[in-house]
Amino acid sequence: MLLPDRLFTVALIRRTIWLWIGARLMVGMFGLLAGIPIIPTRPGTVIPIILVVASLGGLEIHRRREFLFFANLGVAPAAVLLLGVVTASLLELMLVAANSVLR
Repeated sequence: MLLPDRLFTVALIRRTIWLWIGARLMVGMFGLLAGIPIIPTRPGTVIPIILVVASLGGLEIHRRREFLFFANLGVAPAAVLLLGVVTASLLELMLVAANSVLR
């Protein structure tokens, strides 16, 4: 799979990081309201968060009409979405590792 130029790749990763932070803050706020742990790191909560971040990233790319832009550059839409999934997975992995170290 071909990735876009480094400039575009960094921009996509930054956007995914902000989406992940927003999703995690929403989960934390809902967790506070419901009385459950603020940073849930079980596989049952990590996988849906990764999927939510990937779908939000896909919606953002679709909203900005960047799928067509990247297709003209020769980058498959699956590669762009997979970049968001990998970024969210790495962030979740770092959160799980930080949570296990703090325990």
